[in-house]
Amino acid sequence: MTKTRHLLTSVLLSLPFSVYSQTDDAISLATRTFNLCYEDPVLGCASYSGMAGAKHSLGRDLSSTRENPAGLGLYTHKNEVGVTPDLNIGSNGANGNISNFGGAFVLGCNHNAEGYVSSSLGFTYHRTRNFENKVNFGNGAFEEGNRAGLWSVGYGMNFGYRYFYGLGVNIIRDHYTQGTTNNGDYNEFDTRALGWNIKLGTILKIREQFNVSVAVHSPTRLNIEESAKLNKYDERGHVTGNNDYDNAEYHLWGPLKLEGGLGWFIGRNTCLDFEYAYQDFTAINVANKYDYYNDVKAFFEENMNHCHTIKMGVETEPYEKLKARAGFACSTNAITKLSEEELKEKDIHYAVQIPHESLYFTLGAGYSYKFLYADIAYVFKHQNTDFYKQITKDCYKPVEKSNNTSDILLTLGARF
Repeated sequence: MTKTRHLLTSVLLSLPFSVYSQTDDAISLATRTFNLCYEDPVLGCASYSGMAGAKHSLGRDLSSTRENPAGLGLYTHKNEVGVTPDLNIGSNGANGNISNFGGAFVLGCNHNAEGYVSSSLGFTYHRTRNFENKVNFGNGAFEEGNRAGLWSVGYGMNFGYRYFYGLGVNIIRDHYTQGTTNNGDYNEFDTRALGWNIKLGTILKIREQFNVSVAVHSPTRLNIEESAKLNKYDERGHVTGNNDYDNAEYHLWGPLKLEGGLGWFIGRNTCLDFEYAYQDFTAINVANKYDYYNDVKAFFEENMNHCHTIKMGVETEPYEKLKARAGFACSTNAITKLSEEELKEKDIHYAVQIPHESLYFTLGAGYSYKFLYADIAYVFKHQNTDFYKQITKDCYKPVEKSNNTSDILLTLGARF
């Protein structure tokens, strides 16, 4: 009797996931999990965003722990605290958030020119994804939103003002929503994630004018909880019932990330930074204890790409205490163009939007007065997507869309 009860309990517990695996297509789930483990490469404090996030080899920035925690080692004399509100402007209008806040604190400095000089701790929050998107089509509409934040604790060390090392431990919280209204029918997903990763980095000053840097980001582990309201359809596309589910749980391991950078100081007032990052999104692993995600794993292996991100930024000081910044960044396709032959076999009655390459153009400025400072940045993002209002035998060709968004960031802080 006890064995029978345990068997019945297991069957009942697995039922929501069985329904889930049969009704949700690998394409839709793969795009949602991609959104969960992808970080916008430019958002941060205003000095970081004004240079398109290209501060990998320059350091001494409140966004250091986000990319290369060795940048904390360049804090040798002064502590820093700051907060950065962000106004995001997209197809859904404008919304405000906090892009970054926190502080970096020097743990003593002995001015040793040969050995250990100083170390510092950083405690920061970073907004890694921040968007709302709406697409209207015929008798329907598609809406999605993503709010992702990363809490970081970082530690950086300085040896001889030449070698800098850092370690960052990060907690990630993510909330992704997606909904489709089509001829009066409504389907939606609500996905929440909690996870962690670790980042290691180093900066080497090879000459007074040049820094080189390397950083490694461990795969991100995310524990995910998802609810959905999904309709059942017959062969003619008529609603025959629902496949709703609540609190379906699964997890993923995101891709390893490798980064490198080169910083160049021109005189006393100008610096340049070039940065490259690599991620293999075919390595994303999605699973749960019932292992209903083999089709999703296969989709990642067959349809995901090796993603390359390049960032370039410049900062100059045309007048004393006044700084000007500019930058450019681009990320290549992480998801390939899907073939028509593959799509003809699908039966998805809600919209799917697949993101492709993205470009960023940024401008910024900063001014300091005694121990106070203010920075402002403008970020323009252009991203191409393939949009499907649904994927069925009669509707499997995408509409190519371009999404343009803007962010205005303002950092207010103090160095003491």
